[in-house]
Amino acid sequence: MLAIDPDVIVVDCTPTEVRERKVHASKVEYPAVTFPLANQHGYRLHPAEPDEPLFTQIVAPLSTARQSFARAQPEQARVLEELEEATYAALRLYWRSPIEVHDATTAALLRARKTLDASLYGEIQVRADRQWNEHWAAAIRTAAAANPGRRILATAGLDNRAEIEALLARDPDIKVIDMVQWLRMLR
Repeated sequence: MLAIDPDVIVVDCTPTEVRERKVHASKVEYPAVTFPLANQHGYRLHPAEPDEPLFTQIVAPLSTARQSFARAQPEQARVLEELEEATYAALRLYWRSPIEVHDATTAALLRARKTLDASLYGEIQVRADRQWNEHWAAAIRTAAAANPGRRILATAGLDNRAEIEALLARDPDIKVIDMVQWLRMLR
């Protein structure tokens, strides 16, 4: 984050989490790193996750569908859970630097897992992914419009990063930096 030296960080948090500086327990990087750096360096924070009620409107139907699937097909649900764990275990073996985290191999592996999810959970998964990614892209556009000429870092989750980047790449008002290329220049 310091090497990027952003003026603005679009964060994987709801507006309430940004305002209160209290996040879900899984988001350890925010209280440990992002919020303190934002305070220390004066980075502006823009939330990218939807606030209520949209958050629940996107997440709840998918959660219900996944729970129903797990009840109806517990063995298949267990295999999918193991696949997710194995996917990230394999990626941890592959990642030697932030370059690999942002590269096409990581994106392809996560996209394949998302494609499998969509084939099993159907339209609910597809809709949730689309709504989530479009909301994220819109949040980045909003941050860019509110901060013209400023450097913006978007800290999207790995599962969604490539899709959000693709949505933004089509926007003539947004200059998306190829992080792999940029990180290689730092070496």
